[in-house]
Amino acid sequence: MRSTGHLLIAALVLGGCQCERFFPEKVGSGIARLTVRNVAVATKIIASDTECGFEAPDVKEAFLVDGRVGETGTVTWEIDDCTLDFGEVHTVFTDCNGIELRAGGTVTLSGTKSVTGLLTGELENPVIPQSPDAVHMELSMAAHDFVVEMSNKDTSLRIIEGNLSWNAEPHLGVADSSGVCSIVTSDLSLSSIGWKGGRVFVTTASSAFEADVVSSDIAAQIGRWGDHENWIDGRITVWDSSVEVPNGSDEFKGLDDAYDPATHLASFACTEDLRQPLSYECEPLTPKLAEGTARLGVKLFGRLASVLDDDARCGFANPDVLAEATLNGAVGEVGSATFTVTDCPLDFGGLVAVKEDCLGHIDYLSGSAVASGTKTVTGLLTGDPEVPVIPLSQYPGSATVRFEVSGLTLSDNATSRTLTVNGALSGTVATETAIDTQLGVCAYKTPHAAFDDIAIENSDVVLGTELGRFNLKVGTSQLDAQNGKKGMRENYLSGFVVMDGQRIDLPLPGKEPVLDPDYDPAAFEESYACDPRFEKVTAPEDCDFRSTLARGVARLLMQTAGSLGALINADDACGFESTGVLTNPIDVQGDPPQMGSVTWQTQGCVMESATEALVSSECTGGYTHWQGRATFDARRTVRGERVNRLGFIAAVIPRAHDAVDLFLDSVSLEGFSTWYVAPGEIAPEARLEFHSGTLSAILHPITGENANDPGVYDIPTPVLWFEDVRLQNADATLYAGGKTFRLALDSAQASGQNGSFGGRTNEVTATIEIDGTVYDLGTLPLKESYDQAAFDATYDCDPSLVAPVPAD
Repeated sequence: MRSTGHLLIAALVLGGCQCERFFPEKVGSGIARLTVRNVAVATKIIASDTECGFEAPDVKEAFLVDGRVGETGTVTWEIDDCTLDFGEVHTVFTDCNGIELRAGGTVTLSGTKSVTGLLTGELENPVIPQSPDAVHMELSMAAHDFVVEMSNKDTSLRIIEGNLSWNAEPHLGVADSSGVCSIVTSDLSLSSIGWKGGRVFVTTASSAFEADVVSSDIAAQIGRWGDHENWIDGRITVWDSSVEVPNGSDEFKGLDDAYDPATHLASFACTEDLRQPLSYECEPLTPKLAEGTARLGVKLFGRLASVLDDDARCGFANPDVLAEATLNGAVGEVGSATFTVTDCPLDFGGLVAVKEDCLGHIDYLSGSAVASGTKTVTGLLTGDPEVPVIPLSQYPGSATVRFEVSGLTLSDNATSRTLTVNGALSGTVATETAIDTQLGVCAYKTPHAAFDDIAIENSDVVLGTELGRFNLKVGTSQLDAQNGKKGMRENYLSGFVVMDGQRIDLPLPGKEPVLDPDYDPAAFEESYACDPRFEKVTAPEDCDFRSTLARGVARLLMQTAGSLGALINADDACGFESTGVLTNPIDVQGDPPQMGSVTWQTQGCVMESATEALVSSECTGGYTHWQGRATFDARRTVRGERVNRLGFIAAVIPRAHDAVDLFLDSVSLEGFSTWYVAPGEIAPEARLEFHSGTLSAILHPITGENANDPGVYDIPTPVLWFEDVRLQNADATLYAGGKTFRLALDSAQASGQNGSFGGRTNEVTATIEIDGTVYDLGTLPLKESYDQAAFDATYDCDPSLVAPVPAD
């Protein structure tokens, strides 16, 4: 089968004779088909031209609207005398098959383009097509030397001069991103193609000639539409002959004898956002709008809830709201705190950036809201009005809030999606937390959040999308969503929206329950990972604040053991300075003046103080106090030079820093606490009170050399080696930073060094069991901030001391 270019046979060209006139049917049929090609290319060019065509800014802004916003209507754009000078023939388009469309010469076009659909009231996109044949164009063209060529064809029509008019309907395929028929395809319906005063030059593979085109009335279908595919029909007058198209001289009755349906579809299949396989089944717009409203409605509620959570004026961060929390449980124990906010105004004015993430994405709010609701957090109840509860898990609680909103708009700097609500939003949100590095607890709010029963109620809504802005009415909604991931749910949305009286269930039929269409798991995590306050939770126990408490307990346990050792060592009633104990050693090794040791023992020694009493004081102004009751079974061994006092009482002179061993075999504690107050302070940073429990320890007090008796090491110092400290079945309360924590200390084992001696410096190694959970802490600094010179300064003012204990 031959192409249209072969419709004019080579025999028609004989010398200077224009013998084509003898075959008007063949000439007319060929020119008609080539005219369709030129008109189709002119339609495509003027539709996308940004200088004076339908994509020119001044043309796009000067449209006429027939209808009411929010209803079906028509928008019309007009061009007038738009001249396109192509110059020499060059490629103007390349299709998806790589076929080049080339054009040259000059055309001047006028006409209109009308689109029927939902009127949006927007300047950028005033109408949303709701059918594939929503576009209608009426065009006229004056051409001068206008030629169109195709890289796979050997035929062309050069319009030397002439005028054409036609109607065009470029059909709209479904956009994959929106489901709306908005993507122009190459299925093009042309009608009323009329020539006037035309003079053309026709080129085929074997001939070339001029012809006059007087008039025409041609219709054609490029591709397929309705009952027509690759179709042409009508009449054309060439020279003085009017002929039908197609006619009896045509071996092929269609538009293009080389047409192949699959090749045609492939020629525009790569068009951006065009759904594949090609579909002209336009999805209803209302469900898409309901879906978009639901997605942004959940996000808007989340942003408002986050703002309210941080608001210190009247929100959940307000001191009065914190102080007036309703507690469920005893202070110091695990329980919950419920905070209540009533009629808290949130005014965002014109535009406020409420969130900027690590990727530079910014969310904005404008308008106003009034919030009322509650937030419940489960954790350790502290008794601190500023921080009533400390969370113990990644999902420590939730907030249930209602927002009355006025002109409240959510927008961002990355998309054209916006949502404006006049009405009310309500629901519940539970935010996943990570470790806040400044606070040391799971209080850092991540964007992972679970939403329940999100309702947009009796609201006038304006939804902004890539398609335009839509004025909508939402009666109610019930939405469950997951931002990010929790368990088996990730980027999830389900429920329903009642929009304009119609209930829309989500997800939409055939769709996944997606909250954010742009969601990417890796980017989502990256969006907040740069915050220096953020520390990733790798296991549930990372959020157990009792591990932090265990570190505090370990340090205070060492302080308690050290104070108990100092108290029993200095006590003259039943301790190691009492005459009854000193005169009755239980073991004596060596005879005077040999080196040896003496061991003393006390049992059932009770030390009790109903008020605070001094354990020790420092040269720099710090001091240690104690209070409560302790019952001791203990031993003390001193090594050194053996002597006898009064001739018969065994004693020993310590000749080294580490000559003393103190064995607290069993110390029963009842309401006992000891605490250190730093210089210039009036209260301790932390205090551990033992309501009950039993402590045992092996301690090695490091003594200083006596300046009044050189070679004798009997001056007390704070340097102390804790060889082994153990605790059993203790009921205790930790007081720290205005907070109270009641702890069941089932067991504890620790060792460490206060100060520096024997290769050990300011350390504690401990395992603490709290409420049945064992915390293996490894080795920690005994004091968070330690300086050797500052430590030595706490005791080197004693005139009886030769020098501070050497650190090594």
